[in-house]
Amino acid sequence: MKRILISLTAFFGVQLFAALAASLYRMADKDAMSLDEQFIIATGIALLIGNAVLIAAMALWLRHSEKPKASTSQIHYRSVTLAVSSLLLLALAETLLLAPLELSDPETERIFTLMASSPWCLLGLCIVGPVAEELVFRWGVQGALQQKGLKPWVCIATSSVCFAAVHANLMQMVPAFMSGLLLGYVFWRSGSVLPAVAAHIFNNTLAVASLSYPTAEEALTAQPLALLFVEGIVLLTASIFVATKIPCHENRNH
Repeated sequence: MKRILISLTAFFGVQLFAALAASLYRMADKDAMSLDEQFIIATGIALLIGNAVLIAAMALWLRHSEKPKASTSQIHYRSVTLAVSSLLLLALAETLLLAPLELSDPETERIFTLMASSPWCLLGLCIVGPVAEELVFRWGVQGALQQKGLKPWVCIATSSVCFAAVHANLMQMVPAFMSGLLLGYVFWRSGSVLPAVAAHIFNNTLAVASLSYPTAEEALTAQPLALLFVEGIVLLTASIFVATKIPCHENRNH
């Protein structure tokens, strides 16, 4: 429990630091951008800095921990390739299956589009953020539960619920829960956080890139409801199948 509490406290501490730093910046600097834009960009940069510090601290902690069952040792290229492929298939399945629910949030999309216009925010969204989240939710939360000897599905589901909850809006929470389940399975099966990190980085990069091509998603989902469901289930099944091909780590919990 100590590892979980420290990990989550550190994560929320970064969020608080980012909010405070952005607020101070907005009060101190008034340039051509609107105050709203300043706040969003400043928040993204503050999150980048905070997450970078979090990564450094957790990497040292992981390195000096007493050889946990789920560690970053024995990483294989095949595990990374399969994890990325599986999450790509899942992302496509989510797009099709969730399309009828119309979970899109124009304000959230506007915020991410604005952040993507800043190189520093882009770095945080695509690389630093995913690394920090995987260290917190997969290694910090799920890894600690696995060490307690809990059933794998309990560990994976718990970390996924936590991962979804911190996204705080329905547009992100549902996909985050689904991808969290897959990333948790990848972490458990491979015994390493690195395949999950690689897949998460790829997923976020793809999501940010898709903001520049909104018509692509519209074209993909402009199909009859029954066809969306069938294609989504096929892609979801393919995603699960690919994930099961990830090499099993010898020390994973059974």
